[in-house]
Amino acid sequence: EGTDAQLVVTEVRGEVTVSSGDGPGGAIAAGQVLGVDQRLRTGAQAAAVLTAGDDTVVRVEPGSDLTVTEVSADSVRLEIDDGRVSADVKRGERSLTIASDGREVMATDAAFEFGVDDGTVVVQSTRGELMTNLTGGRIQEGQRVTVGADGESVLASIPAEILLNVSWPEKRRTNRSSVTLQ
Repeated sequence: EGTDAQLVVTEVRGEVTVSSGDGPGGAIAAGQVLGVDQRLRTGAQAAAVLTAGDDTVVRVEPGSDLTVTEVSADSVRLEIDDGRVSADVKRGERSLTIASDGREVMATDAAFEFGVDDGTVVVQSTRGELMTNLTGGRIQEGQRVTVGADGESVLASIPAEILLNVSWPEKRRTNRSSVTLQ
């Protein structure tokens, strides 16, 4: 279907491996295309960035384990066993679905984070609206859903204390060895 129907590894930092099925994993490099049923693992100090066309970017954080379950011009679907991803999906024809043990979110024009730790799923939307089967069918911008291993879900606003606002320096270029951000 062309390059729009590909999930490409565009950045790799640290020990990132890919395997097919339950087979042994091998090191992955930027530019490699991931296919259905391929499993990506990032080491404790590693990360990767995956892109699908110009409209979908997924950042795979350290210590993550995910499997590609669908890639097409219309949809990308990832199953996370453990770890965390952040995603940015621009308005377009493609949707991105992130799932873990039947708990899932789908975005067509949103930025969000999806994390799994010991069976607990945490999803927060930082831009746009997510479709979900976690609670009430939707997660609005600025909301976070936590679903425990027991299936109980809690929907709340993203706490303001975890947001970072930075006043950037006036000059973008400097010959100083350090710059203070406030």
